[in-house]
Amino acid sequence: MTKTSSFLIAILLLALSQSLLAQNSSDPEPLLEFAAVYSNGEKWEAGKTPAEQPYFMDHSAFLFRLKQSGVITAGIKIADKSIILFKAKSLEEAKKLFAPDVSVDEKTYKLEVQPATVFYKGCI
Repeated sequence: MTKTSSFLIAILLLALSQSLLAQNSSDPEPLLEFAAVYSNGEKWEAGKTPAEQPYFMDHSAFLFRLKQSGVITAGIKIADKSIILFKAKSLEEAKKLFAPDVSVDEKTYKLEVQPATVFYKGCI
C-alpha cells in the first residue's frame, strides 16, 4: 500500500468517526419552564391547617422527592395557592410529572399545570 493510499484511508476513517460522533452527540432537547399551581380542592377541610388536611403528608413527601431529584426549581405560597416552578421537555411531560400526587386525586388540592416564563432569573 502506498503512502497516498494509507493517507486517504486514514482521512476516510477520521471523517467516518466524526460523522458517527456527530450523530450520537446531538444536543439534548431544551427544557421549558412550567408552573404547577395548587389551590384548595373540594375536600379541603376549612378550619384545619394545611398539615392537618387529608393526604397532606403524601403531598409533602411527593413534592420533596421532586425537589430532591432536581425537578422543582422554586416554590411560593400566596394566600390559598402554591406555585411550584419547574422545567420539563413539554407540557405533556410536565403534567405527567405531577400526576402521581395523591392529594389531587383525593381532591384535597386542585392542580393546574401551565407554561411559565421566569423573567427575573436568579432573583429568588
